[in-house]
Amino acid sequence: MAYTQTQMDALKNAIATGTTLVRMPDRSEVQYRTLDEMRKILAMMEKDLGSVRVASFTPSFSKGM
Repeated sequence: MAYTQTQMDALKNAIATGTTLVRMPDRSEVQYRTLDEMRKILAMMEKDLGSVRVASFTPSFSKGM
């Protein structure tokens, strides 16, 4: 299923505010059952949209000379 950035932003906002009813700009509504369900769908959206960012770093060491 293709998700949009707008849908993902609306879901994130609903999770942040603690509501299970999500209203989209096109006036459609989605009522979720639980916060856990919302988080699972958000993870799917992030995966599909490729917006999951993983921070990584490479440590370097020096003897100080």
